[in-house]
Amino acid sequence: MILRSLQMILLVLMKSKPSPFFVIILLLGAFLAGCTFMPSSGPSLSRVKSSASEKNPKSSYTLISLNKKVLEIICSTNSSSMLSKSEQRLDLCSRSTVMQKLFRLNPPELLGAKVNNDAVMGGDILEITIFDSGGNLFATPIMPNGLAQTGSIPHTLPPQIIDHSGEIMVPYAGRIMARGKMLSQIQEEIETKLKTKIIDPQVVVTMSSRKGGDTVAVLGDVKTPSLVSLSFGGTRLLDAIAQAGGSLGKEYETMITLNRGSTSYFSRLSAIFNNPAKNIPLQFGDTLVVRVRTERFLSFGVNGRLSSVPFNCDHLTLDEALAMVGGPDYNAANPSAILIYRLEPRSLISEMGFLPPQGDSAVVPVIYRLDLTQADGFFMARNFKMRDHDVIYTTDAGSMGVLKFLHLLGGMFTPLTQVGGAAAATAGAAAIAL
Repeated sequence: MILRSLQMILLVLMKSKPSPFFVIILLLGAFLAGCTFMPSSGPSLSRVKSSASEKNPKSSYTLISLNKKVLEIICSTNSSSMLSKSEQRLDLCSRSTVMQKLFRLNPPELLGAKVNNDAVMGGDILEITIFDSGGNLFATPIMPNGLAQTGSIPHTLPPQIIDHSGEIMVPYAGRIMARGKMLSQIQEEIETKLKTKIIDPQVVVTMSSRKGGDTVAVLGDVKTPSLVSLSFGGTRLLDAIAQAGGSLGKEYETMITLNRGSTSYFSRLSAIFNNPAKNIPLQFGDTLVVRVRTERFLSFGVNGRLSSVPFNCDHLTLDEALAMVGGPDYNAANPSAILIYRLEPRSLISEMGFLPPQGDSAVVPVIYRLDLTQADGFFMARNFKMRDHDVIYTTDAGSMGVLKFLHLLGGMFTPLTQVGGAAAATAGAAAIAL
């Protein structure tokens, strides 16, 4: 529309033959008006600054320039309590609070501190052997020579299945509650009840077969979703995933969900690899859900590529992200204004010493500004860790408006030049014909 209007203006000027001064004034006005309507891939730096919360109390975002102090606060928050994009969505459903306590703020091993995989569960089968020191409570075996065996005599009872009541039946000791107890506790209770019947009874209780609560479910993006048996030594989170064939994705793109009771816990698989304390013991009834979810950042503005780019490592930094999209276009980009859009906790903005936007929401929009014209700009980019769904926007250089207008003028004069050339060619041909 602008191009066509300017072409019409020039046609009128060519017919009316105005003074050169009038033409200059007219083109200058067209330039100033045209710069306002020049096509752009996003807001200019001046517009971002003028609308930020520091200058506009009603702003919906805060503009923060990256420096050493800001990066230190961001890094300390990343390592303690910050959530990824997927975890932020869960936080909106008020489900990630426990996950924060487990995997971010408190030692994860506390979750497994009460694990007791040695405890007997309903359906387990126990084998009980009683050593009788001559009390003859149980039948005394006869040796092949016809003589009675003397000394400590072992008597193995028929297999004892933990019934629905959680009890087992031991002759002369009665019914004994076994469910939820350790084998050693069952053993001591049987010995105590037999002391009035046998001289110095000795009891050995072993697990013949685990048929009760000894499994956890491993589901989702694993090679073989299945029920995994818990071992007596304890089965940890990574053990169960390995028994199910492992994740189908890379560790940095695999999210682990542990459902225990009415609570869900979340962590990335790479975080468990890097921190053995997060490899917690599993309990009966746990469910592990493995999901492969590739984290991405979005790239807009004047750079090598406009796209949604997947992370290719566990901890992607801003300099690596810029390199992945070809970096800023040095002919058109403003290297002093690389903008990163993301959501941050309101308390974090205040900790940095900036004014957060008005409202009471827990998270607020933030625009971080990276200045690559500064001597330490690339170090800032190296220390800035990207998060899922961050947006990188590279602003236009200030001279781009002039260049775009000159390009527009070039496109405007081209048809006129072609018309003039065609007319000259026609006149020349007519002269030759004469």
